[in-house]
Formats: sequence, structure tokens, C-alpha cells
Amino acid sequence: MLKRLFKPVIIISLSALFLVSGCASGKKYESKPVDIEIPSKWEASENTEKLIDSTGWLDDFNDEQLKVMVNKSLEHNPDLLISAERINYAKSVLKITGADLFPVVSGGLNFSRSGTVTEINNKPYRETGNKTSLNLDISWEMDLWGRIKALKKSELAEFLAVNSDYESAKLSYGAMTAKAWFSAIESKLQTRLSKETLESFEKSDEIITKRFRSGLSGAMDVRLVRSEKLAAKDEYIEQEKNFSESVRALRVLMGDYPFDKINLPDNLPVIGKPVPTGIPSDLLKRRPDIRAAKNRIISADFKTTASEKALFPSLTLTSGAGTSYLYWDYSSRLFNPEQP
Repeated sequence: MLKRLFKPVIIISLSALFLVSGCASGKKYESKPVDIEIPSKWEASENTEKLIDSTGWLDDFNDEQLKVMVNKSLEHNPDLLISAERINYAKSVLKITGADLFPVVSGGLNFSRSGTVTEINNKPYRETGNKTSLNLDISWEMDLWGRIKALKKSELAEFLAVNSDYESAKLSYGAMTAKAWFSAIESKLQTRLSKETLESFEKSDEIITKRFRSGLSGAMDVRLVRSEKLAAKDEYIEQEKNFSESVRALRVLMGDYPFDKINLPDNLPVIGKPVPTGIPSDLLKRRPDIRAAKNRIISADFKTTASEKALFPSLTLTSGAGTSYLYWDYSSRLFNPEQP
């Protein structure tokens, strides 16, 4: 029964789709060249391709402990977790938008039961009715003008933009962690230098004091060296404070403050290779924030196209079928089961 009902509807739907398929056209996004005056000659190094194929900027520092710190900070960063969930949300929206291109099928199964009591020949009878119904509905909006396709392309561009936002956030927080790591090492070295300076002035104070007691130095020399010793002590205390703050900032980025102890190296890492000259402008295409901005422009363009298509008439094909069954059960001796 259902096949006989749906067969004409499917034939009509396919025929209408073939007739109007030539009208279904969405706006294709194409990059347009920018009118820029290009110089007649320029210079570039020959090994720029090696820079493009680089495996990672952290490798240039040759510091395995720095890699561990960066990976740990990315793992425990709550903002990155939020960005990851935004990717899942954008992916779900993309699936929902693309589902509008397909027919919508809905169905239902209903069951009801009712009963009444009547008296026939002074005997009570119960009448029970069971009703079962089954229905199936199909609706399909034909994308005549490409409105739904434009919306899907818009959400796809937005999904790519959100992914680029996530990559940009990872790069940003990784750079912040590396900067905090180097700041902590520098602060450690400054603290060590100020401590050595203080110890040097303390030794000078002892020497000048002995010379003063021996009559070889004057009181002015003693006051001068003690003044310099106190200034060095103030500098040492300030450097210790800066070192504590830099380590605390690094721990906050790593998400383990104030529990883990950080073992900082005694020296800053040495970069193995310098930044080459003549870096190609194509490297800008690798920046995730630029890719995100470009994809959002594409998304807005397709949304504008979909809004324009929404002004045109739409065609929706619907079909439905159903059946029901009613069964009555008559039973007697409801109130007097012992009666023959």
C-alpha cells in the first residue's frame, strides 16, 4: 500500500528535479588579483624552500625541556579546550545545514485502548476497543536556486575559520610559554649575577674595613664600599622578586601552579641557524589568523548569496500515508463472574 502511494510522488519529484536542475546555481568564490605595482627585480636567498618545509619552530631552539613545557601548557590550557569545543559545534552546524539537501522522513505509531460497560438482559458486558494507527510523512525542499548549497558552503568556510582559530590559539599560547620560559631563565641568570656582585662587594667591604683599621684606607673608602654593597643587596632582592614572578607566570601557563617544581637550565639555548633573508610572501598564507579571516570573508559572501536566493519562490514536495486498525472485544460476566 505504501509503495503504491510513494511511487507517483517519487516519479514526479525526480522529473521536477531534472527540469529545474539547470536553474540551481550557487555563487562560486574565486580569488581576484589585487592591482599592486611589482618591482622589476628583487633578491632572495636560494634556500627559502627549506624554511617552508620546516617541521616546527621549537626545533630551532634545540631544547627538549622547552618542548615538554609547551606541550604541557597546551594540554592544560582552558581557552584551548573552549576552542576545541567550538570546532565540534561548527562541525555539527555544518552537518545540520547539509542535511537540508535531503528529504525529511517522519513517522509515528499510535496505540489507544478504550472500554465501555453496557447491560444486556440484566447482564453487564464490557466492550473494549484497541486502535492502532501507523503514519509516514516525507517532505523535501528542492534547492532550485542553490540557497541551501550556499548556506552549506558558508558553514564550511566558518568551520575552516574556527579550525584556524584553534591553530592560531595553539601557536599563540605556545609562543607565550616559550617567552615565559626564556624570561625565567634570563631572570635566573640575572639573579645569579646580582648575587655574585653582592658577594664581591661584601669581600671588598671586608678588605677595605681591614685596611681602615690598619690605617691604610680612609673613612670615605669605607662609606663608599658599604654604599655600593647596600645597592647591590637591593638589586639582588629585586632580581629574586622578578625571578619568583617569572617562574609563577610560567607555572600558570602550564596549569600546575603552585605544585610542580620547574628545573630551569643554567644558560639560554643557542639557536642553530639564523633567520634567512629573502623570506617569500607566500609564508603569510600559512598564518592561521590570516586563513581564518579569509574563510570568514568567504562565509559572509555565501551567506549574502543565500539571503538573496531566499527572496525567490521555493518548492517543497510532501507526501504522506497511514493506516489504522480497530478491534473490539466483548466480554460478559464482568460484575458477577459466578453467574452461569
